[in-house]
Amino acid sequence: MQLSIAPEADMTYIGDALKLKQILTNLIGNAVKFTDSGSVCLEVRVHEVEAERMNLHFLIKDTGIGIPKDAINQLFEPFNQLDNFMTRKTKGTGLGLAISKKTGGTDVRTNRAIGYR
Repeated sequence: MQLSIAPEADMTYIGDALKLKQILTNLIGNAVKFTDSGSVCLEVRVHEVEAERMNLHFLIKDTGIGIPKDAINQLFEPFNQLDNFMTRKTKGTGLGLAISKKTGGTDVRTNRAIGYR
């Protein structure tokens, strides 16, 4: 796993560390789970600065199996798993991404250009 933190984002923050940990654990866990070869990278960037607030952008990139175009809209739905249960190689409940989106309270989404097949 690779980690890239923008120099301006490399500081101490006040926030909900447990929520952030849960979200990143779910998102990175999925990236690792579905990447048999290649890499998984977490990038932390500064999205915007407002007075004494800084909004961060966490970007997870992987070289995994990709997401079928017709399944993008289902990706963050609870109990939804994109692979067929008869051919599934990985285990899970299908809740990780839905929990991450709900817990994040902001913008958790996929970018079609990254990991998209």
